[in-house]
Amino acid sequence: MHEERVERHCKGVEDAIQNMENKFLSMQTYLHEMANQHRSDILSLEVAFSQANKSLRLLTLQEQLNKQRDKHMENVKITLRNYRTKFVETLSFLRNSNSKFRSSFNFKLEKL
Repeated sequence: MHEERVERHCKGVEDAIQNMENKFLSMQTYLHEMANQHRSDILSLEVAFSQANKSLRLLTLQEQLNKQRDKHMENVKITLRNYRTKFVETLSFLRNSNSKFRSSFNFKLEKL
């Protein structure tokens, strides 16, 4: 019974770590796709910049570019913040779980 409990606990910890790794890889893919889309959006503005000949049009394009950059950076920050929050929650859960698990051993040893 004791070995089964240890095995279940270790399996749970391994599953949680694997889940976090999968979430990280998913986030990494999402950020990569978002960066590629941002790059594509910027490159599409390059034609407009090269053809613009009035300063007002150039200022409008520059403002549009700055808005795209700010939106992109905000999305990256939100994505990273959400991942970090979930990561910290998972680590806290694992830490507490391990602590309780170890305490149960100490309690059983004290009884002996």
